[in-house]
Amino acid sequence: MGISATTIGRRPATRLTAALVGLGLAVGLLGACTSSGKDDQPDGATGTTGPTSKVVTTPVPAPGGGNISETIPPKPMATQTAVPLSKPAAVGKVTVSLVKLEKITVKASGPGEIGGPAVAVTVKVANGTDKAVDGAATTVNLLGKDGSPALPTPTKPAAPISGSIAAGGSAQGVYVFTIKNGIENPVTVQVTYAAGQPIAQFTGNL
Repeated sequence: MGISATTIGRRPATRLTAALVGLGLAVGLLGACTSSGKDDQPDGATGTTGPTSKVVTTPVPAPGGGNISETIPPKPMATQTAVPLSKPAAVGKVTVSLVKLEKITVKASGPGEIGGPAVAVTVKVANGTDKAVDGAATTVNLLGKDGSPALPTPTKPAAPISGSIAAGGSAQGVYVFTIKNGIENPVTVQVTYAAGQPIAQFTGNL
């Protein structure tokens, strides 16, 4: 069977038509994708990130003045005028007194304890305020004539004041100091019943 010239002439036209149709479909799909991408962005979005705003801070001076480079010296504790060993010392409404000072010999029996000659100082703190006072905050020092401190030791009969001292109440404690090389009279006993409070001082001969 022969092929007519008409049939042969139509084939190129058919292929060209198919190619144009395919190109049109591709363009349509591309347009649809572009449109979809724009719709996904929120209103007003441009697809680019704008410049971030710069935060400006203003230095604020310290309430009490000064700066981080300034060194503030520690505030010295107030020290009361010394009274005789046998007299009480009033620190506000709290009264401190020395019940007894006694030279003794102690024997070391545990870690941190030192044996030998020592001085036992019995201190009484009477709370005349309307609030309880922390008795455990009481500190005691024993100084020789030249101001050198004796070494405190927990060796018996040491029994520092502990617990709370109720308003209107009082408490006693024993503080022991070793004096291996002796101690020269007159001695000074310093007692502080609470941090930040003035130091009560007592002086005299053992």
